Amino acid sequence: MSALSTDFDRAALGRVYEQTIAGEYLRFTRHWVAIGGTGHVSERLGGTEQTPAVTTAGPPGSVISFSVGFGLDGPIEPAVIDRAEELHRSMGGDPVFEVSPYADPSYPAELKRRGYVLRELLHTFYLPMVEPPDLPMPEGVRVERVDKSDPAMLGRAIRANASGREHVSGSADDPPSELALGIAGCVISCPENATFAAYLDDEDRIAGVATCGLWDHPLAAGHMNLYQGSTMPFARRRGVQLALMLARLRWGFGEGSRSASLDCLPGVASERNAARAGFGLLYTKPVLTAGFDGS
Repeated sequence: MSALSTDFDRAALGRVYEQTIAGEYLRFTRHWVAIGGTGHVSERLGGTEQTPAVTTAGPPGSVISFSVGFGLDGPIEPAVIDRAEELHRSMGGDPVFEVSPYADPSYPAELKRRGYVLRELLHTFYLPMVEPPDLPMPEGVRVERVDKSDPAMLGRAIRANASGREHVSGSADDPPSELALGIAGCVISCPENATFAAYLDDEDRIAGVATCGLWDHPLAAGHMNLYQGSTMPFARRRGVQLALMLARLRWGFGEGSRSASLDCLPGVASERNAARAGFGLLYTKPVLTAGFDGS
């Protein structure tokens, strides 16, 4: 696993990641609601528009339903947790809180007082970029940016992303769920995000889709977050995920980004590909929930 230099201020980088990802989720959920999308709400509950703490709430099973960025500006007020819980439960889901190791101690203490338990751990990775990663694109994989002004192409990308994340074929006989389609539409349709589609050899069917966003944070202008990647079942173990990672990093560097981050569960392919691309582990953070039954 790659390692970050000890010269890095990990607390500062942690703030960049937590607040930029909160801002990304706030803006694409706002866009989704503005165009008539349903199923998710988002609200800034602290900080500023550029350094926010955000709750994005969705139905049970939503992978973009969580509260993030809390506790980075000092002690947490119980009323903030109250409002976050209200938003989560208004959508029918259990409250979910990501807890940065650099958050004020009052934040995890308040969640503990309320009986929250560990749902999972997330690894957060960071990459400083003097130049894009010097890795060749995997053989037999080509990547192109999704033209969101083309409704047909946008629709194909959303469907493929939803299908890949649900581990289904995406054929007419095995469509992705409405929840998966709504999540993919929420993330990919946002005009401020850049989305890329991968193809194998000379095939026309989409093999994988992944999205990224740039964010002007006071500590890291143009910082880049990578998220919402998926690979279709027929294309797995062919280098699709790595190709999408490299394409996004090269695009972001061309747009002025000099740092990038992502998070993932321990032990998954994203972790291995992040190491190959030069990312270093910044920290591991707990994700806490109420009502989690372990199923």
